[in-house]
Amino acid sequence: MNLRQLVAFCRIVDLGNFSIAAEDLGVSQPAVTLQMQALERELGTILLDRSPRRVVATDSGRALYKHAKQILLLAEQAQREIDEVNQLLRGRLLVGASTGPGEHVLPQIMGRFKRDYPDIEIVLRILPTHEIIAQVLDNELEVGVVGAKEKSPKLQFEPFVQDRLIVIVSPGHPWVSMREVTMESLLGEPFILQQPGAGVRIMLEAGLEAMGLSLSDLNVHMELGLQESIKTAVGAGFGIGIISRFAVRQELRLGTLVEAFVPDLPSFRDEFYLVRNPARKLSRLTQLFLSFAKDQMLGLAQ
Repeated sequence: MNLRQLVAFCRIVDLGNFSIAAEDLGVSQPAVTLQMQALERELGTILLDRSPRRVVATDSGRALYKHAKQILLLAEQAQREIDEVNQLLRGRLLVGASTGPGEHVLPQIMGRFKRDYPDIEIVLRILPTHEIIAQVLDNELEVGVVGAKEKSPKLQFEPFVQDRLIVIVSPGHPWVSMREVTMESLLGEPFILQQPGAGVRIMLEAGLEAMGLSLSDLNVHMELGLQESIKTAVGAGFGIGIISRFAVRQELRLGTLVEAFVPDLPSFRDEFYLVRNPARKLSRLTQLFLSFAKDQMLGLAQ
């Protein structure tokens, strides 16, 4: 039993498919199949139920999976400590993020970090907020940056950078010439809403609840996946939207989107949070990046 076999085994269980796991690992499917056959021979048991629809772990496989995850985490920690002893700064920086910070905050910071540390491989994994949180909890990610917190005794959420949500309309919208817009007008206007699980939507829902309202009180015209989709639809005049100000800084400067002021709407402070598992010691590389990122925050928040 070796680490490569355990890595392949865990990816197959996580993804439920030999081909997808092989692609994720950057090897051929036959190579992964041979690794699993050798592992099962060595352990003298069947680890995977190879059904046509999805590969799942057997009882023996589930027992191995629990310990394999711990072994791989310990191996990673051992390599990290060896690197630190030898004062090596190398390897792969993997950060997870939800769409808001992943599209509009982290790319600038990571680009500057790469400029200062060109030998480090940088990977930004963008997924919905709840998936990033789940991957941090499962130790697939050291850290993530998300637009909303979840209650979990095993995770720690720290403020990363603060944004605010604003109402946006197209340049040709009647509200552009108005100094203020009533809440009644907002509720009656065709509204473009982001998908469930998005940090912006979670913040909007909480803000409306504080006013005694819910998403059902909005005249939802369309529900789109990403903030980029909402920007495009609003800019084309298909409705209004509420979005992170970070996401539309350039459009506001160019005048392709316009902010509408609704005084009765609460001031949505959109906090981006750093999420991590406090039981897991951060790598020297991740600590360096987080320290670097904090130094960059003031400029980005302007």
